[in-house]
Order: sequence, then C-alpha cells, then structure tokens
Amino acid sequence: MTLVIENTVLDEIGLSQKEIIIELAITLYKRGLLSLGQSCKLAGLKQIEFQRELGRRGEFINYDVDDLEEDLRNLESFKK
Repeated sequence: MTLVIENTVLDEIGLSQKEIIIELAITLYKRGLLSLGQSCKLAGLKQIEFQRELGRRGEFINYDVDDLEEDLRNLESFKK
C-alpha cells in the first residue's frame, strides 16, 4: 500500500515523512491495533528506539496483569 501525503501538508504540520510514520505507528500501538514488534517495524525503528520514543512522549508499553502473570509462569518453567 502506498500512502501519499502532499509535501504542502507535511510543511503545514511541520513533520517529516519519517515523523508521520512514527506518529502512525505509535497511535496504532496505543490503540492496541499493532503489537510492539509490528509498531517497530512500521516505524522503521529498533525496539529500544521505539520504546525510547514512547517514553519521550510519556507513553507506556502495553503491559498488563495478564502479561505479568504469563511472564511469571514462564520464569517458573525455567526452574524445573
């Protein structure tokens, strides 16, 4: 898919093409429509870079109690 945004629009909002793609990736991630990995790929950033961008914006990684419990179960399985 190709998305065309006129340069005049980019100039008006003051964002580069790359910045627009990162904005889109973060928005879709925050809405739960993309995973962390998918968002990184869309943004063209390594995971740590994407996480830093989230932090810079005061956003958090999507991680809830279910994720924690799953991680704890996985850790327990390594003990055996």
